[in-house]
Amino acid sequence: MTQETQKNEQGFLNLPFVNRALNLTAIKKASSNVLTAQKKKFENTLELSKMVCEAHMWFTSAQGQALASEYGIKWTAEQFSLNVFGWQKSYFYKLVKVAKLDDSIVEEFTAKCDQLEADKKEPQRSVESLLKFAKAKEGEPADGNGENEEGESEEGANVEEKQSAILTLSFKREGKNVAFRIMSDGSVKTTNSPEELLEAIALIQATISSESGESAE
Repeated sequence: MTQETQKNEQGFLNLPFVNRALNLTAIKKASSNVLTAQKKKFENTLELSKMVCEAHMWFTSAQGQALASEYGIKWTAEQFSLNVFGWQKSYFYKLVKVAKLDDSIVEEFTAKCDQLEADKKEPQRSVESLLKFAKAKEGEPADGNGENEEGESEEGANVEEKQSAILTLSFKREGKNVAFRIMSDGSVKTTNSPEELLEAIALIQATISSESGESAE
């Protein structure tokens, strides 16, 4: 993307009319709320993983197995997960793996996620992303990638950034169609000029005004 394109896009988004038409202030606030909710959900999942791991450790202990035998119960890990928690084995195993991670790895992953958020970006704060991060830190390439000279995966020092569209605008017109997306990190994806985007927004504004007038009648 050229500097001229970035300048045009920023100028377009800074127009008061465009800000109102796209409801950008409310959308950015809602996006921030989503990030907060995702962070809390991730923290709850970390706590859950430790409890699940402890529960499984007790069940597989001599005491747990002796009591289970009295009731004729012989569960595999998969059966334990399904019968006790109602989960498929894949999610259960992921939680157990997370619970067994070194605290320093979890803290580093969390710190990198926090830094991405401070930089107005959206990290992939999830169990899957944490396990992939941990695997890379341990020098085990997750996707066949090579390692650097220090034996650490090239992607090990990074946390995946979640990219999702928080607003999508699509307008079919004669000639070149209009496609415009605002991503969760605030970046803009479009190949259209500001004039073409304004034309699409003007149509939306005119339609909304027309419908509002009909409702008032």
